[in-house]
Amino acid sequence: MLATYAQCNNCDTIHKIYDICKSEIIAGKDESAAVEQINDIQISLPSSLFELFENYQLEISDYQYARFVLENKLWDSTIILSSENEDETKSGKLLRFVAEDQFRVEPFTRQEIVG
Repeated sequence: MLATYAQCNNCDTIHKIYDICKSEIIAGKDESAAVEQINDIQISLPSSLFELFENYQLEISDYQYARFVLENKLWDSTIILSSENEDETKSGKLLRFVAEDQFRVEPFTRQEIVG
């Protein structure tokens, strides 16, 4: 796997990512021209999808996942757009990839029991 760079949404520093769930912090670096930005991904997504993601204020990882789904034709994949918890129930809206240039926003509710 070729190493990539990302700005961490937790600590805000640059990480060098060299495998799945494996990265190292680049000490003293808070910015890098090598870090992919949401606007870089915009050209890879249909405008309706990009606008939807902007409206729900999704993070860059969601944009990257959407690009991956489209490039690999992983239809029926989903992305959570919004959610809220009440007791042991999680509900919200998700985006379902139906086919190329075909998406659907759906409500969802599910039980979440930790035990």
